[in-house]
This record gives sequence, C-alpha cells and structure tokens, in this order.
Amino acid sequence: MKTVALDSMLFIYLFESDPRYIALVDPIFEQLEQGKLHGVTSMVTPLEILAKPKLTYEPENLAIFTQFFTKTPHLEVVPMSWEIVLIAAQIRRTYSSIKTPDSLQLATAQVKKTDIFITHDKKILNLNSFPVKIVPLENYK
Repeated sequence: MKTVALDSMLFIYLFESDPRYIALVDPIFEQLEQGKLHGVTSMVTPLEILAKPKLTYEPENLAIFTQFFTKTPHLEVVPMSWEIVLIAAQIRRTYSSIKTPDSLQLATAQVKKTDIFITHDKKILNLNSFPVKIVPLENYK
C-alpha cells in the first residue's frame, strides 16, 4: 500500500467543501477509506483545523472533525517526537521560507518514510532536493 503524507490544506479543502479543490481531494480521502492508500499527517493538522474560530459557533463540526481524525481508516495522525522536532528544525535552518507548521509536516513525512507529500503550498512545492517527493495536489493521481 502506498503511503502518502497529506498537508493540512487538503483537510481544509475537504471540510469546507471548497469548490475549487473538492474534486481533487475527494478521491484521496476515498482511497484512504477503501484501504488503497495509507495517509500520514502531523498532529499539527488537527490543531490547525480545530483552532478555527468559527468552530466556537459550530460545536457539532468540532465533534465531527475530531472523529474524522481519530476514526478514519488508514489515516495516521502522527504526534511530534524529538526526531520530528530535530528534523523540522533542520528544515527551518535549510529553507528559511518554510514556517514551523510546514516544517513539522515535512519532517513527519520524512520520519514516516512516505512515498510522497501532497500539498498545494507554493513555498513547499519550490523546495529543492527534499528527501520525500513533493507532489502538487493538482498533479496527484
């Protein structure tokens, strides 16, 4: 089974049913549920999703999103470890344009030895010589 690292924005597009990207992210999450893919994301992803201010007024979505991260088959939400922190710090030193949350995502992908990292973030897409293959969302098949 192919292991893919998923950037936070893929979850945002899914949860918000963003009309520009939903047709691109739906198949990825369907493949996870069907067991055709193993997905990996950093614990940063639920933090970013669950911190959205509008969830204060949508407590039902807070529960739905939490359940998604804890119950979706073949989705692994990886907690931070010292290994991930040290690699993320190295990424920040090497690539000054990469912010901490993104460095943690990339370090998680590296530690979990994923086949690819799927993102729509132009700063990440422009990285050179990263150990994990970075794939633009629109090019993932």
